[in-house]
Amino acid sequence: MTRCVGDLGADLGLAPSTVSHHLKELRQAGLMEVERRGQRIECWVSEDTLKLLASFLNRPRETRDPGDGRDARAGGANGKRRK
Repeated sequence: MTRCVGDLGADLGLAPSTVSHHLKELRQAGLMEVERRGQRIECWVSEDTLKLLASFLNRPRETRDPGDGRDARAGGANGKRRK
């Protein structure tokens, strides 16, 4: 499914700058694809990325890489656990 960045922001009630920032981060992480088509900027998640994410999320937690299950919110701003 391809979405226009402007429509995505409007649907989510977010400012264009916020959408742009987050899409940039997702694109750099390899999770989103972005392409300019005329005046429109369209974005989508590749099918391979969705399959990989679904496979990861469907695995039992104990079979995931130990670093994958860490929740940075459990610690401070740098992801370290508080004592």
